[in-house]
Amino acid sequence: MRRAAAAGVHASETRPGAAAADGPGTVHGGDERRRAELFAALEDVFDPEMPCSIVDLGLVYDAFVEGRCARVVMTYTAIACPAAEMIEGDVRERLLGVPGVESVAIEIVWNPPWTKEKLTARGRELLLASGYCV
Repeated sequence: MRRAAAAGVHASETRPGAAAADGPGTVHGGDERRRAELFAALEDVFDPEMPCSIVDLGLVYDAFVEGRCARVVMTYTAIACPAAEMIEGDVRERLLGVPGVESVAIEIVWNPPWTKEKLTARGRELLLASGYCV
């Protein structure tokens, strides 16, 4: 898979000229119910190195639907994440199971960078219970 080096965007997965989301929590098209449905689906995607979902880790900055394409803006805890391809495959698989979604586009961004402050309360509890220092 080809990557746009500077932005960290999966060039083969996004339309040319697509802009990054405005930041965490941005709602595109005002469809909060649909966004919540996508985030709920992504709660089933786990980082294989940590005992919580990518949502609870705070890796998913935005998710929205354009037509029949689910678009996800996300990051990783580190640029050289060894599980990146596995996580992206799981994101695609899970979102393709959402009614009305026929394709998935994933945009990887590095700004804003991930920090432990992006953990949800649940994510923090899960990591602490597993012995992680957060």
